[in-house]
Order: sequence, then C-alpha cells, then structure tokens
Amino acid sequence: MNNIIFLNACLEVSNELVSFGFKAIQKGQILKKVSDAKDLSYQIYFQSSSLNSKSNIIITPHISIYSKTLKKWFLER
Repeated sequence: MNNIIFLNACLEVSNELVSFGFKAIQKGQILKKVSDAKDLSYQIYFQSSSLNSKSNIIITPHISIYSKTLKKWFLER
C-alpha cells in the first residue's frame, strides 16, 4: 500500500513538472530535461524513505544538473 501511495505522489509531482519540459520515466520517479542548447541536463529523482508508514509517506527529491561544457573543461585541466 505504501508503495502505491508513493508512486501516485511521484506521478502527481511529475505531471506538474512535465509542463516545464521534463520527461517522466520509471513511473514518475525520475524526471529528465535537456536544455535547448543541449549543454545542460537536469534530473530529479524521487526516493522513498525507510521511515514510511501507513499514515506517513516521505519523498526525498534528489536534484542533479550536468554540463557537457564543464565536463570537457575539467577533462582538459
């Protein structure tokens, strides 16, 4: 039951973020977006908590931003 509530909550949040250009994958648990210039990519991953109970669901978002230009710059140095 907790897993169903968690996944439904992820889908609710992901449905809102799709309007900002994110694509939802893995039942809405992961959202991805690539910038118009194709240099930056954004990822939001929703993690379920081990502290979840029947009456309390905790969702922890992890947000990552990747840059191809910055990666190339680091590799050159």
